[in-house]
Amino acid sequence: TWNSGNTDAVSGDKVWWFDFSTITSNGNYYVYDATNNARSATFVIADTVYKNVLKASVRMLFYQRAGCVKTATNAGAAWADGASHLGAGQDKNARLYSDKNNATTEKDLSGGWFDAGDYNKYTPWTANYVTTLMLAYKENKTIWTDDYNIPESGNGVPDVIDEAKWGIDWLMKMQQANGSCLSVMGVGHASPPSAATDASY
Repeated sequence: TWNSGNTDAVSGDKVWWFDFSTITSNGNYYVYDATNNARSATFVIADTVYKNVLKASVRMLFYQRAGCVKTATNAGAAWADGASHLGAGQDKNARLYSDKNNATTEKDLSGGWFDAGDYNKYTPWTANYVTTLMLAYKENKTIWTDDYNIPESGNGVPDVIDEAKWGIDWLMKMQQANGSCLSVMGVGHASPPSAATDASY
């Protein structure tokens, strides 16, 4: 038992740990206490126990996509939404924040991912996400599949690469002729995202 068998003073729990390394067959298991006629919840032993968690974590980026239709098929009925920030003066016609009335500063900066807590889009964070996705793929190519239920699923390319490309495509738009990159893009906020009408800068 954990903590020398003592009950934790804060939670009131007494915890046991088990070593299942002798179990070599994949399957659903539970622990049964014959003395008290009690059993644990069912748990899985397999090499793929984290597969669904991995898919969900990568799919989080799909939900953060700007300018991407999220169908009920891909997003679930509760999260379905039209493409956001594609109206007049928004992402396809974003203007420089310090020269908002100058149409010659307009750039197509559509795409990218929203930030975690707001709809703004950031070059440094996007570059970090892309690097992390590509490194994860490089470190273990065999675990990445083409069935994450994103729009690109089934195209013969692992979906982690498709998601990284979504970020790369936006970074390319943020790059300037001299090689530098714009740093941040401020966009309108609304719920759902497709309801946002404010201009993008």
